[in-house]
Amino acid sequence: MTQIRMKTTIRIFTVVLGLITPMSILAQVTMTDLQGPVILMNGVAHLGNGEVIENSAIAFDNGLITLVGDARLIRLDLSKFEVIDAAGQHIYPGVILPVTTLGLEDTNEIRPSPNIHDDGFNPEIRSLEAYQIDTGVQATLRQHGILFAQPTPQGGVIAGASAVVMLDGGSSEDVSYLRDDGIHLYWPSNPYVADDSIDDPDQPYGKAVAEIDTFLMEAIAYAKTDQAVHNQKWEAMRGVLKGDQRLFIHADECDEITAALSLTRKWGIPNIVLVGVSDAHNCIQVIKMHQVPVIVKMTHQQSALQGGVEAQDDELPALLHKAGISVGLSCTHLESSQNLPFFAGRLAAQGIDEEETLRLVTSNTASIMGIDERTGTISEGKEANLVISEGNLLDLHTSYVTHTFIKGRKINQ
Repeated sequence: MTQIRMKTTIRIFTVVLGLITPMSILAQVTMTDLQGPVILMNGVAHLGNGEVIENSAIAFDNGLITLVGDARLIRLDLSKFEVIDAAGQHIYPGVILPVTTLGLEDTNEIRPSPNIHDDGFNPEIRSLEAYQIDTGVQATLRQHGILFAQPTPQGGVIAGASAVVMLDGGSSEDVSYLRDDGIHLYWPSNPYVADDSIDDPDQPYGKAVAEIDTFLMEAIAYAKTDQAVHNQKWEAMRGVLKGDQRLFIHADECDEITAALSLTRKWGIPNIVLVGVSDAHNCIQVIKMHQVPVIVKMTHQQSALQGGVEAQDDELPALLHKAGISVGLSCTHLESSQNLPFFAGRLAAQGIDEEETLRLVTSNTASIMGIDERTGTISEGKEANLVISEGNLLDLHTSYVTHTFIKGRKINQ
């Protein structure tokens, strides 16, 4: 009974206080190299592709998943495995946190370091070079099943390149999962109601859009010719222009989303992801026509009047998902990032099946970020990036993570 009380206390503490959890509470992370093949037996496996195996057997070796099946239907010599009994527990693919300032700032009240927060057009800036490997926040995220993140530069118009990192490791080389996965364009906000403000170069919004247009035109011209003079900024755009990297466009209002998609399609940029899109319910058909995925930023705000958590609009990701648009979820504020799985769980109230909501923080996000061949689902041949929880990982009241594995390494925390 004492042990149960202790678990409950810790769970409430980390969920409520989140990123302000004292470092004294968080144990030092260590990685355990398990000896030989490992098998997780008898857990309820949520595969991240909409499927569930009620009594599962999941084996992995050398970091890769070698078996996913029903434990009642297969015959194995368990003496060849290190067996972890997950009976009564739930197994999930690791959750992915996209578009975050994790490792670049400790809270949103702290300005990011100058080499990450700059003005103008700075595609050559790389977030991985400024990423702080262990700020204490990473441990809190792992406690809620989040194993990967995408530290993203902010500021200016083109802020630079993000990277996908694993939430363990002792160096930038250790944590790097996908370097320079995409460039981030922060579309200027339009303060005008007039439809032609975008075409008026004398207005601040029209001028800002014209500058983006010119920059893309010059970058494309640079990429097509052998330049005698090396231009660092245009050189950094090559991956986006070729489609090897994604262009993440941060835009909220419908007219801004429409303008951004129109301009980037004009220049033939192939891999586009929309981020934020708080007004996307007014231009769902435009997004569908352009066939681009979106990352919706979710929010939990502390309500001083009610003394509790005030849930923001959950309808948007549900509407987009039901419209057939690929949706991933992120968080508006770093300090609420630990709640990402719970944000997904809230969408069940919008009529989305719970296994589908899981996809919005696992397989959908992996696909959007270009890492779906390696992770995002529990599948044979993919990496063993796994989470075991005593309860529903997407439920604030029952989630309690007992095991995490990154590339088959058990993370002790």
